[in-house]
Amino acid sequence: PLILLILRIRGGVFLALGATILLSLLMALMLWLAYCNLNAMDPLGPVRGFTFTQRTDIWGFVFQEIFKHPIRGWGFGSFWDIDSQLQPSLRSGLWFANKALVNQAHNGYIDLFATVGLVGLFGALFVLFRWIGRGLSMLREALRSFDPYMKDRVPAYTALGLFPAIIFAHNFMESSLFMANATYGTVLLIICLNLDAEFSRLRVDGEPATADE
Repeated sequence: PLILLILRIRGGVFLALGATILLSLLMALMLWLAYCNLNAMDPLGPVRGFTFTQRTDIWGFVFQEIFKHPIRGWGFGSFWDIDSQLQPSLRSGLWFANKALVNQAHNGYIDLFATVGLVGLFGALFVLFRWIGRGLSMLREALRSFDPYMKDRVPAYTALGLFPAIIFAHNFMESSLFMANATYGTVLLIICLNLDAEFSRLRVDGEPATADE
């Protein structure tokens, strides 16, 4: 509901709100760093104990492997899918290699970095942000339009606009996008192909009148 409310506001107010939020976060960061400096505190102290249910152990191991091939990666599907008994160089002495069957880093961006390298990661983020931008712009048009057809499209555009953003957030703690047969990745592709088709149709047909007009 908050996202829908923000998308309804006028363009100038929308940009002002975004700038205010960004500047507030930067100011809070500066104040925290200044406070830590005055009191000889570690700025990262409050979060150093967090392991995100032991995910940080896996992330550390994967980053060690990433640094061996940072540009081209290990190859899509050629990292976790190889048995460590067959590929000893990928074997870790950490808990997840001996006590649990782990086949992902539980962070899709780290997994993409490991498998397709820096170039592949940037390419994936470009496509994902493009989908998020298109989806939210379509939803904003529908929310602010006086056209009855566009008003009827608000529920559909809400799904198209927010699902890529939800996957973007989900992919920080789970690997939603790094495998060819990943369920969330497949659903994202299907939904966003529909999103691209709908976005192109709106551009061809022309943009309906909005509250600014």
